Amino acid sequence: ADLLVCSEEFALKLTGLADAEAAVRRIYETYRPAVAGATMGVRGSMTFDGRDFVKLPAFPVDKVVDTTGYHTGFAIRWIETHDLRESMRFGSAVSALKCRGLSGRPPACPNRAEVEAFLAAHP
Repeated sequence: ADLLVCSEEFALKLTGLADAEAAVRRIYETYRPAVAGATMGVRGSMTFDGRDFVKLPAFPVDKVVDTTGYHTGFAIRWIETHDLRESMRFGSAVSALKCRGLSGRPPACPNRAEVEAFLAAHP
């Protein structure tokens, strides 16, 4: 996989390590994706590309119905920019908006304009 971003829980179990940052680095070293990372729920996400290690907090969400969306948003923005921080922010925005409902389709799944508006409102 080029983008190996999993849950923090999976990263810890896969590597047998107790520290999530060390687990992400180990995943990168072992599997050599372009990006290794972990999502950490309300605590945000972390990624490593062999050079930069980036941690970003999650956007606050009032009501959580479904916690999917981050990976798709991250991948879309990564394809466009290859920028870790920008891809993580975009993935987090998609996820924050997606929390409002079930399924990967509208109205639960945001469109591009909604994601861009959300990011503009949350610098």
